Amino acid sequence: MAIPSAMLTLRNPGVRWVAVGWTGFITENLLLSENRQAIIEAIGDREYHLIYSSLSTIACSSIGTHFPIR
Repeated sequence: MAIPSAMLTLRNPGVRWVAVGWTGFITENLLLSENRQAIIEAIGDREYHLIYSSLSTIACSSIGTHFPIR
């Protein structure tokens, strides 16, 4: 039985790393954006943006490290 190409693609460590980065980025954006006001009320606007920016940078960095510009 032949293995579907999508399964072969997911076996690649770079593809998995990028998938984890994008999943983290989307999850972080959904959670922080949907709960923005409550988080800001709890910790403050400056801290919210610091956390949001830090998590976005980490997630995007994990994606960019596997696709260097040549």
